[in-house]
Amino acid sequence: MKKILTAAFLLLLMSALAGCGGNKTMEAFNTEATIEPTVIYDENGVRITADQLTYDNFSAELSLTFENGSDKKLSFISGSAGYHVNSVNEYMIDVGYVNCEVEAEQSATDALTFDFNELNIYGITEIADMEIGFDISDGEYNSVYTGPVQIKTSAAESYDYTVNTYQEILNNGAFENAFNSTVNYFSDDDLYSNYNICVTSAALMTNSDGEPVLMFEIENNSQSEVVVSINDVSINGNIVREDHWSSDNINAGKKRLVDLQLTDLADGYEGDFSGISNASSISFTFSVGENWYEPADSQTIDISLPETVIPQEQA
Repeated sequence: MKKILTAAFLLLLMSALAGCGGNKTMEAFNTEATIEPTVIYDENGVRITADQLTYDNFSAELSLTFENGSDKKLSFISGSAGYHVNSVNEYMIDVGYVNCEVEAEQSATDALTFDFNELNIYGITEIADMEIGFDISDGEYNSVYTGPVQIKTSAAESYDYTVNTYQEILNNGAFENAFNSTVNYFSDDDLYSNYNICVTSAALMTNSDGEPVLMFEIENNSQSEVVVSINDVSINGNIVREDHWSSDNINAGKKRLVDLQLTDLADGYEGDFSGISNASSISFTFSVGENWYEPADSQTIDISLPETVIPQEQA
């Protein structure tokens, strides 16, 4: 199962950050926003407090205090593959991870770190709010899930949430300039709209190594978390993935970026590579529901692309 905005994809985009070209430079990250100490969780003698938001030259750091008033050693985990509900400025993010173990009747401190370059992919150049959730588990794998809790910063009141920061940097050239990549195709036509879930944009981008990625922006306008998944992917009418490819959660009222790395898909193709080496169309089954294996709705999405070279990985 592929994970949205995997580490490999982030590396793909950030392999040459000192790029040139593009019409606009990405704004410097605003490091003035702060938070008031905020209790994220407080039940049965167990408490998590977000203490402060600080910055260095490359990242923002959310300092946390974990208090374990129980009689068992506890692990506090956020941002794991098993439980990831974190977001910044309404975008679900796959950066920021912490795993802090705290002995019974003890407390400890740790931090979630958000790399500026990774936030820049979403067009985020300041933090107006975060939603953070934790898996609190004991040695017998009994877990309590806190759910996402919002932490507003001092920038929240003046932040303009109506601006789609991701689409803005794609359209003004800042994305290409920051990540030394080319945006070959962009469409903000709705590719899917049902159950208050919308696929609101698609973009094809190629990095400096010629590796193409198709990115989708998905909005969850419902009142509950949903899981979106991609299955049965075809390039130029040739099936390159016949089953499940990816699935990811989107919190209520949040957005997600979902990527299809065409080189990875093509690498698993067992047919004649010449039939997919110049991609002009792609199709897949898009599903939404409470989980990926029993979707509430599925629909085939077909996209015509400018002819795109897919490099063949060497054996």
